[in-house]
Amino acid sequence: MPKDGAISLKVYDSSGKFVKDLFTGQLSAGVHSFEWDATTQNGIPAATGLYILRIDTDSEADVIKVLLVR
Repeated sequence: MPKDGAISLKVYDSSGKFVKDLFTGQLSAGVHSFEWDATTQNGIPAATGLYILRIDTDSEADVIKVLLVR
């Protein structure tokens, strides 16, 4: 994070369906890390496949593709 601000980090499946909210809140400037336990919002194990992590900040948005292999 280049500066303090609000952030939202969510996981979606390859079809764009919401899977899990990893973090929503305020963070200070700096490097942060998050870990997804490969479960859905309801605690159900996610299936093997391609997932999209979407990060939204006050000033920008970005996506990262990840492959979950069990």
